[in-house]
Amino acid sequence: MAEENPKKQNKKAKSRKVRLRAFKIENKELSSNKSPAKGLILEKLENTIKVKDRCMLLNSEDPSQEQDLISCYEISTKSNSVFCTMLRITPSNELEQIPDKLFEKKDFTLDELESSKIDSLVVCKNHFYFCINDKYLITNLPLRTTIASLQTYICWLTKNELLEFTPMIDIQNQTQLKDLSAISVKDSEPIKLGDPLSSNDTTEEKKHTVTVVEEKSKKIRLDHIVMHAIKASLSKSSSLKELMDNKIVSAELLIKFSKPRKMTDEDYANILGATLKPVSDLDNVTFKRKDGKTEIKGKDLLKTKFVDIELTDTGKLNEQMLFQEMSRYLIDIERENPNI
Repeated sequence: MAEENPKKQNKKAKSRKVRLRAFKIENKELSSNKSPAKGLILEKLENTIKVKDRCMLLNSEDPSQEQDLISCYEISTKSNSVFCTMLRITPSNELEQIPDKLFEKKDFTLDELESSKIDSLVVCKNHFYFCINDKYLITNLPLRTTIASLQTYICWLTKNELLEFTPMIDIQNQTQLKDLSAISVKDSEPIKLGDPLSSNDTTEEKKHTVTVVEEKSKKIRLDHIVMHAIKASLSKSSSLKELMDNKIVSAELLIKFSKPRKMTDEDYANILGATLKPVSDLDNVTFKRKDGKTEIKGKDLLKTKFVDIELTDTGKLNEQMLFQEMSRYLIDIERENPNI
């Protein structure tokens, strides 16, 4: 009698490291020690009957008709939080004539959207998750994506434009905040001839170049006088064009600062977090130490946590596992900051 084949060992479930980012919810309510953000979000989610009532159109005149929305949500009593799935969608030209039923439902999952392509008018361009309680927000948004778009959506959804989320700084970091002396913001690309900074054009439009730091209408600008200073410092044997062609010359903005003695680490961290909030390329923002020995990337000061999340057979994140990890992270942060 032939021997039976040995039982196949169970394959180890595939997983992916996910970076969780922590944000503090700024509380502008004088009569309360917590922000109304979570309560307003939950109230809106509970009261909307159809998903389409939660769709925010980015621009009515844009032919792409992109929209942001919360497609589904869950509530955790343990971390007193709401876990949401955020989508950015756009109409599908190929399926323009097919009626859409998903957006008539109270909520739908990503699996439902992908499995009902024949019933959907839209395609999902991007998605991510966030979990929010009364004081903090956790998300898996990539570092190169600022919180601005999510903040805009939440303000729109709740009809409260004063809601604000600030990146948290890890005050437990081995680099003490009091040891930092300056912040350096570099252009992501070397200066090229023809750029506003290198041009001799004296028109108002070309007198300045804008760095990567931008928040709404606030911009940090480098004046064209920087280029004149570079020209003046070069030796006669050097060619500015050769330096630029070889990608040697680039712009850098250096801002020196110091922590006031009476300011707490928490307040100082909050200010530094607000500084990094509008920056999308944190690799080009470095904090310089007073000892001059090392530089710290902006991303290394942020409060983040890597978690291993199981993947489905189709490569999707296990949403329940992600929800649980975000809830645990919220609880950990509250324990670390009992007085906030």
